[in-house]
Amino acid sequence: KKRALMGKWGCAVLACAAAVMISACGGGGSEETQEPAENVEAEVQGGAVDEAGEGNQQPEEEPPGAENLSGEESGEPEAEKPENEEPGDGADSEEDAGESAPEETETQGSPAAGVWDEEQTVCTDAYAGVQFTMPEGWIHVTQEQMAQLGGDTAGSLYAMMAVDLASGSNVITLYEDLEETAGILVGAVDEDVYIESLRGQLEAQGIVPGEEVEEKSIGSQTYHCLSAITESEGVVMNQYYLLRKIDSHMFCILITAQEDEAADEYIAMFAEV
Repeated sequence: KKRALMGKWGCAVLACAAAVMISACGGGGSEETQEPAENVEAEVQGGAVDEAGEGNQQPEEEPPGAENLSGEESGEPEAEKPENEEPGDGADSEEDAGESAPEETETQGSPAAGVWDEEQTVCTDAYAGVQFTMPEGWIHVTQEQMAQLGGDTAGSLYAMMAVDLASGSNVITLYEDLEETAGILVGAVDEDVYIESLRGQLEAQGIVPGEEVEEKSIGSQTYHCLSAITESEGVVMNQYYLLRKIDSHMFCILITAQEDEAADEYIAMFAEV
């Protein structure tokens, strides 16, 4: 009865786990994961182009100022001269730019996609307070590609995904909005209740969950870890679901590893921030 009642949440994690297994166990996994790498580079380049485009739009606004300086209308030059003459205007613009920092801190109050550093090797999740360092030979994929893996699951946000090109092993972090999936029961859904629901859904998909739930730590943070064994196309792999409830969201670190690999080998890639 409990599993039937609790079946509405955990779907985001389950959908993602099933899709990841297909891609990890497939023989052409390395080819599929090379495409995300190209897309990541394209998106980075695209972002640079967009920024350049925005920068080009600003000088286009200068010609009207030049026309005003021609003196055709006496009222307008007077308004612009103080702007050019007063050095304080530049300082004001810098202050305005500095005001964007508080806006960024506000976004840390809710789940958001992880932010990769310039080298694209370290991903920081401010809301969860964790940082993931990607090993050599791994790549990370875009949010759009992560959404395609998990499908359009309501109440879910995929924050980060990194893949080992050689083995297909991977790490995903995601959030589930319990206010949307659990409704008025959000306060009653803790890690243990969530795991019971997830356990039943895994069994229904032919994935064998472990009997015991372990506690794992990342710095001072405590996670409830459910292990599972899954098989696809004759390949057996381990999956580890590390869960921590943050406010009204369930934060999950989903690890898909080789049969002989333990969770701790992957948890070591994370650090508290």
